Amino acid sequence: MPPKPPRVLTGKYQLESLLGQGGMGEVWQATDLILDRPVAVKLLRARMDDHDLQEARNRFRREGQAAARLRHPSITIVYEMSEDDGQLFLVFELLPGQDLGKLLASQPSGLPVAQVLDIGAKVAAGLAYAHEQGVVHRDVKPSNLMLLSDGSIRICDFGLAQLANVTSKLTTGKAPLISLDYMPPERLKGQEVTGSADVYSMGATLFELLCGRTVFPSDDRVSVMGQHLFTAPPDPRTLRADCPADLSELVHAMLGKDPGERPTAADLAAKFADLLDQASQEQAAPPQPDEAFDLDPPPVHRRPAAPPRIPDLLRRLEMLGEDQEQFESLLNAAHEADALTPEERAKSWAVISGDGWHDTISRNNSFRSADLARIFSIVVIPDIAEQSAAGAIAKWAAQAPAPMIEGLLVAAQQASRETWQLAMNILEPALAVRWASERYLPDLLDRDAVARYGTERSISGAAAGFRNPFRRR
Repeated sequence: MPPKPPRVLTGKYQLESLLGQGGMGEVWQATDLILDRPVAVKLLRARMDDHDLQEARNRFRREGQAAARLRHPSITIVYEMSEDDGQLFLVFELLPGQDLGKLLASQPSGLPVAQVLDIGAKVAAGLAYAHEQGVVHRDVKPSNLMLLSDGSIRICDFGLAQLANVTSKLTTGKAPLISLDYMPPERLKGQEVTGSADVYSMGATLFELLCGRTVFPSDDRVSVMGQHLFTAPPDPRTLRADCPADLSELVHAMLGKDPGERPTAADLAAKFADLLDQASQEQAAPPQPDEAFDLDPPPVHRRPAAPPRIPDLLRRLEMLGEDQEQFESLLNAAHEADALTPEERAKSWAVISGDGWHDTISRNNSFRSADLARIFSIVVIPDIAEQSAAGAIAKWAAQAPAPMIEGLLVAAQQASRETWQLAMNILEPALAVRWASERYLPDLLDRDAVARYGTERSISGAAAGFRNPFRRR
């Protein structure tokens, strides 16, 4: 019997392998046959009759449009929400990592405090951005937070929880779509849901990441609901001795019963940033002598602790939004940063070469190449001078926004003539194709090359007709 052919949705997405399944449906690794790229596809478990499907489709479209507009380093990029023969599905970027629910299963006593602080800062920044755009997640929980291989965090499934309100048929019959363990009181009361609901669910999530158990553990659903409504949450310090008091108080505030008394996601992003700074400074500070004894300890020859330069810079890179004030804070951090280690440069490069940065730079004309040059000078130029990471930089150059290309070239030119030439050796093939294809960099196009090679798809042909406007003469 011949093997069953793979399923293809809307003639575009070919399902390859099942990645996981839950109350909402199944997640598949798939191939976008039009753009020839790997993607993830979530199939909603429900199949509905015509009336319910039309109502769900309308809601799905509205939620999908809102989710697809979100562009932030901590939010999963949604490519499409659609329907195929009554099957609603979501297409989003394929993420290399694991969700925090699985990570907790392997670390049942909780995650390190420093990691919880880092996760809290990134999730809060992503939620703050979404709330500014008028989008509420409604289902923040560990399984909807992905930890990627580079240490970054992605919030998944924006918009899908709201779809669950369309019809009771969007359930498995075995479990609710929205977990009660992270359910804010106002949802249980049927009240209006705002961004404050996400803050409560995030607080419940952080509590579990710290303590290795949910806020109100019980197999009795009625008991869990009642405790979310009326019972004060336990102090994380009673379950986790090394939990800082400031972090415990912040989680407790997030789990407040009154939505109006909880901190906003923007407040949380700033507070977690402060806690991270405090933790890094405490880690770098030398131990204080014991005043009760006047003993000179034997000399210990150690390398001096490096200043906490990368946490602040990297966090500001990750949190870059569209406002100029935030970008200027990033520039200040870049000017204060010392030379970074290869590992720190790799982390920073992963952020600025990602889709979130590209989208922000493309949509905001306030980012000047001269300012971007400072960031490239400490993140990328050392690798170019050492003639490393050329492949990653060349791949990035094929799609990077024009101001970023200019910023890199300015930084290389400021470094030295040799560094500038090395940069051009890396960038020129990719830029030649972009010039010749007439699809990118309209403000930097070599018009003669476009006229001669506008229909030429050969890289060698495009490069042969490329006259570089940056080349020194």
